[in-house]
Amino acid sequence: FVEGNAVDGYKTEPCKKSITIHQVLTHTSGLTYGFDMAGIQNKLDQIYHAEGLYAPKEGHDMRPLAEFVDKLAELPLLFQPGSAWNYGFNVEVVGRLVEVISGMPIDEFMKEYIFKPLRMVDTSFIVPNTKMHRFAKFYMRKGAPKGMITANPGQSPRTGLHPLRGGSKWLSGSKFFEPGGGLVSTVPDYYRFTQMLLNGGELDGKRILSAKTIDWMTTNHLPANRDMAEMQELGGYGEVAKSGQGFGLGFSVTLDPAKTQQISSIGQYSWGGAASTIFWNDPIENLTVIFFTQFMYRDDFVLPLRAQLGSLVYACVNRNPNPGLRANHPIHSHHSRL
Repeated sequence: FVEGNAVDGYKTEPCKKSITIHQVLTHTSGLTYGFDMAGIQNKLDQIYHAEGLYAPKEGHDMRPLAEFVDKLAELPLLFQPGSAWNYGFNVEVVGRLVEVISGMPIDEFMKEYIFKPLRMVDTSFIVPNTKMHRFAKFYMRKGAPKGMITANPGQSPRTGLHPLRGGSKWLSGSKFFEPGGGLVSTVPDYYRFTQMLLNGGELDGKRILSAKTIDWMTTNHLPANRDMAEMQELGGYGEVAKSGQGFGLGFSVTLDPAKTQQISSIGQYSWGGAASTIFWNDPIENLTVIFFTQFMYRDDFVLPLRAQLGSLVYACVNRNPNPGLRANHPIHSHHSRL
C-alpha cells in the first residue's frame, strides 16, 4: 500500500521480499487488523472492510480460516515486510500454518495439544448451549465510534454503556475459528495457561513447551533491539505500542520499565485483548496477573487500565528471598472474551 483510500482508490507497489514466518510471529509482516474502520489513521484498515474481508456473501462466521487467510493474501500490505511493526492478522496466519503443518483444524489442534493437557475445560472457539447462560455480554461507551481508533484520543465519551450485539461466531454452527480473537475462556482456565508459561512450559506434570522455547518466545525479536514505538508504522491502536517495550514471538516484552512509564520489571511479557482484558507474567517476581473485563474499544487516554492495574499490583509486592514461596491462586469468574 502506497497511498489512497477505499473510496477514491489506492495505489500499491510490489513487495521487495516475501513474508517470512518470523515476521508473522513478530507482527512485522505488514498485515493490519481492520480496527480503524473509517480509515482515520490507517487507510488499509478501511480497505480491508471495503474489499469484503469481514463480510463475504455467505457470512463472516461461516467462512473457514483457510478461506479467510486466502482472502487476506489478496489484499495489500501496510508496509514492506520486515520494515516496521504493526499489530495485525498475523495470529490468524499462524493458525493457518498450524493447520497446514499438522494436518488438523486449528480448533482440534488447540484442544488436543493445549486445552486438554492443561485441563482448560471452559476454553474453546464455540460456547456450548449448555454453557450459554454463563457467557458474559460485552459493552462499549454510548456515542463512541465502533473501532479501536479515535479521531481525538482522550476525548472519548466518559459516561454511559450499552451492550454490543453479535456473538454469533461463538455459537454452534460457526465455521470461523479465529486464533487471534475467537476464543472464550474463564479466569481459572486462563490462569492455568499463564502459570504454565511462568513455570517454563509445564503445569501439573504436563509439558506444553520447553523452558528454552519460552525464553526464546519472550526475547525481543525486533531488529537492533528496538521497541515497538520506534518501529510502529502508524499511530495505531491506543494502548498497543509502548516505548520501552519490544516484541517477542507473540508477546510484548519489557526492555526498559522507565521508558514505559509504568511500574514493571525487565523481561516482563504481556498482551491484552479488545475487550480491555490484560495479562502479564513477571518472571523476576514469580508473578502472573490476569484482568478480565467486557469493555470494548476503550480509549487508553481516558481509562489507562494497564497502568492503573500495574500500580495496584506492584504496590503489594515486597521482596522475598525465595520467590518460589509466592503463591498464585486462581480467581473464579464467568466466561470472558480473550
